[in-house]
Amino acid sequence: MATTYTAEELAGGVLITEEINGETDFNFTFPDLSGNLTSGSISYFTFESLRNPLTQTFSASIAYAKGEKEVGVNSKIQIKPTGSFPPQFENNEINNIAKTDNYVWSAVLQDGGDDATNVIVWTPDIVVPVGGARLQASGDIILEVN
Repeated sequence: MATTYTAEELAGGVLITEEINGETDFNFTFPDLSGNLTSGSISYFTFESLRNPLTQTFSASIAYAKGEKEVGVNSKIQIKPTGSFPPQFENNEINNIAKTDNYVWSAVLQDGGDDATNVIVWTPDIVVPVGGARLQASGDIILEVN
């Protein structure tokens, strides 16, 4: 079953309302204020495991952000690293695999146009329960998780 999160919900941060289990699509659309789809605008998206409410750290929290992530065909979405890491070289080229930590992953979102699949496909290592993580985004995007 698909769950849709509005720009208003994502701007303030919203707890997930359905369990995330197995391969999951995060489909992004980029409407303007009149509801028309836009191209070229940039937004930022973050998935974050819930923090320990007493310390506001990830101490004693469950690391829900682990798992394989990939972007759709012709997408301009970029999954961003969450922290510093040494670049990995393969055949004298930088390996462009995003490094995310166990608690948070982020992406820079830009509509890839008519030929793009504006999706992040994520397969979490463990089941993320209802309310176990928070989604937040800037800009006028709509997110459908299914």
